[in-house]
Amino acid sequence: MKIIGMGVGKMETLFDTIRHLINDQGLPVSLAISFITQNVAEALMLYPKKGCIQKDADADIVLLDENLNIDTVLARGKVMVKEGKVTAENYYDYQ
Repeated sequence: MKIIGMGVGKMETLFDTIRHLINDQGLPVSLAISFITQNVAEALMLYPKKGCIQKDADADIVLLDENLNIDTVLARGKVMVKEGKVTAENYYDYQ
């Protein structure tokens, strides 16, 4: 498997890459998303506060629809995106 042309720092590029790994390369969703969740949190020494869903973690969650489009985003348990529409004006208003 080869991943080429991945941009740096763009969420759209990163998300498109993960979608490609699932849809075109056949990776299981759990493995593909670990590249942008648990692996990153561990590398930054933020795990298990970030990068997983468990008791005492921050409750940062992205829910996808059946086509792997972002449906809902929760940050620290607060709804930021619902049904694909931004519901929060500023992340920092919810801290």
